[in-house]
Amino acid sequence: MVASLGGWWQGADLVDVPPEVWSRIVHDGLTAHYMAARTFLPLVRAGGSYVMVNGAGALRPVPKAGPVTIVASAQLTMRDVLAAEQRGRDVRVNTVLLGTPVRTRSRPEGGADWLTAEEAGAVIVRLASRSTGSGETITLTGHAQAQGFR
Repeated sequence: MVASLGGWWQGADLVDVPPEVWSRIVHDGLTAHYMAARTFLPLVRAGGSYVMVNGAGALRPVPKAGPVTIVASAQLTMRDVLAAEQRGRDVRVNTVLLGTPVRTRSRPEGGADWLTAEEAGAVIVRLASRSTGSGETITLTGHAQAQGFR
């Protein structure tokens, strides 16, 4: 199971973020992960894997993107709680942290250092197919790392 939920937002200092924007970002980035885990984790069989996709804001603050970075950090804590709770079921819960933007259908150009969706997907599949390790974070910071992880 791969949970790639939420999105990016950047626009104001944290104290200037409108409450409705805060609520939407918390819902889209944290409540959505909670609902996905609540729905799908019980369906993952022993020996299976649940991978949460996250962004670089989880590890470092990004000015004018406070709600996203706070939610991303909370997602790492959620992963830790889920991993601890799933150990008795032998279900691994891990995170792929995208430290570089990813080219997608809506952003096909991107920058030269941006990952392709195929590169990110290959690393996610590799992590999901590991037979050991839970509560891990794999951080992708560029093409060479993505190629080396395969």
